[in-house]
Amino acid sequence: GKIDYLRRPLCLKRESCQLIENLLAPEEKDKIVADQHGAVIPHRLLNPTTADHVPSPSLIVLPNYSPEAAPKLEPVSKARLTTLLMGCHVNARNLVDHGFREIIDIARSTPAHRLTYGKMEDAEELLHRLVHG
Repeated sequence: GKIDYLRRPLCLKRESCQLIENLLAPEEKDKIVADQHGAVIPHRLLNPTTADHVPSPSLIVLPNYSPEAAPKLEPVSKARLTTLLMGCHVNARNLVDHGFREIIDIARSTPAHRLTYGKMEDAEELLHRLVHG
């Protein structure tokens, strides 16, 4: 299997910025966004060979922790998944139509399950069954 990660800028407290700045060329330091509280460093400054691609998810797991819950794994409908994904889409304002088309495409093409668990061991077992059959 392969895990693709979603890249985000590195956020540092002000005291840690000097460590990263020492690793960067002078012209790269201008790309750091900083104020008195900390700094945001674009991921491309730390790894310029990062490929610019958008990974397609092959499975979505929606965890639901409840201390007294019995372990349960339930499929999530495509309509319900669309609603749940839109509810946590923090980048929506930056996209055409708030990213609704992209969310629908993901929901239509990706199986999803809600994982309810009360103990981490239960979650691990259910995830293992889900991924490995």
